[in-house]
Amino acid sequence: MKKIIAGLAAAMIFAAAPAAFAGDNTGVYLNGEKQDLSVPVYEIDGNIMVPIRPIFELAHYKVEWDGMRRRISTTTMLGSLQIQIGSTLVAQNGNQPYLLSAYPRIYNGTTMIPIDFASAATGFTIQYSAASDALFINEL
Repeated sequence: MKKIIAGLAAAMIFAAAPAAFAGDNTGVYLNGEKQDLSVPVYEIDGNIMVPIRPIFELAHYKVEWDGMRRRISTTTMLGSLQIQIGSTLVAQNGNQPYLLSAYPRIYNGTTMIPIDFASAATGFTIQYSAASDALFINEL
């Protein structure tokens, strides 16, 4: 009986963990040029998730973390954004909500956001290639 319970507990832990595409070593290309950084890229609940800070900083946007509220503040081409960990609603320009395809979460100490939101907020096209384990970011 103890083995069954332990097996079920282990299965629940692995089911809750994201299915990693690449881990922490995904190469990043900005406008076709290899960048001197690698980032984690994961599939979580069917969504490709990317780390907010390195992506937004490549786009020259400042990211501020409020650990007490577990919230990120930034200003991008979408305006002033308040991104709450665990919520699919982003406060845009103080009150206008922006709906995310998946909620932001912290994974291995890194705040992960859906790739489609990263693209919309930065104004860049952002695509992940599992075959080359690379994140391609292009300015429009």
